[in-house]
Amino acid sequence: MKRISDIVLTWDTILGLIAMFAAICYVPDNISSAIYISIYGTAISVLSILFSIFFASLAVIISFPDNSFVAFLEKAGKYFSQLIAYYKLTLFILFVALFYTLVIYIYASLSPSEFRFSKTTFVIFIFMFTYSLVATISAVIVILSLTKSRAAYLANQEEESEKEEEGN
Repeated sequence: MKRISDIVLTWDTILGLIAMFAAICYVPDNISSAIYISIYGTAISVLSILFSIFFASLAVIISFPDNSFVAFLEKAGKYFSQLIAYYKLTLFILFVALFYTLVIYIYASLSPSEFRFSKTTFVIFIFMFTYSLVATISAVIVILSLTKSRAAYLANQEEESEKEEEGN
């Protein structure tokens, strides 16, 4: 149960839900296809960029050459495993958001210009888009702090090595 609350009670989910409820309250019931095409076209570009940023930050995690740092994170509370699980979930949501947006964009592009789309489709998009945006920013911030922690860890390891050499 704690695992589910850890996922639901995060800034990305909370802000996604807030954006979704705001869309429910303020977006008209029917949206013209021209507006849809414009919004989804922009969203595809943004989500594609987010996808590449996300993979770049994932590459930073995978490239940790120091196994002792990864072991240190695991001993300190399974942080590395939790980080990987968070990345898997965020990658999945980001991919679903991108795929969903592409499908709706193609559908909107092929529909007659007078066709009106449902509000529900747009509200789902708003949640996934906002979640993906905030989750990617959060992931990059976590990677930056993890990189900073790794630098401090390596400096501490170097100090310990110097002390051991002086003691011998």
